[in-house]
Amino acid sequence: MQSRSWKAKILKNARNYKALKAFQNKQVYTLMPFNSYTTNVETAPADAYAIANILYPKAFADIDPEKKADEIYAFMVGKPVYAQMKKDYGKIGALFEMR
Repeated sequence: MQSRSWKAKILKNARNYKALKAFQNKQVYTLMPFNSYTTNVETAPADAYAIANILYPKAFADIDPEKKADEIYAFMVGKPVYAQMKKDYGKIGALFEMR
C-alpha cells in the first residue's frame, strides 16, 4: 500500500534523521498527511488538535484527537473517514515507532 511507504522510507534512511533531537529523544509523532496529490484542508485542523494535545496535554485533556478528527471529517467531507485514515497512516498523535 502506497500510504505505508513513507514509514519504510523514514526507517530505511534513519541515519539522515539521527541528528534531530526529536528522533534522538523518541519524540516523533504521527500526523495525517494533508498534502497528498491535493491539499486536504480538513486534515490540517485535525492535525492541529493532535499537536495541541501533545504540546499542552492539560489544556486539551478534554479533547480526543481521534474523535475530533472524525468530527472535522464528517463536517467537511460529509462522512467520518478517520478510521480509514488511521488504517492507512496510523493513529493521529501517536508516538512514531522507530523499529
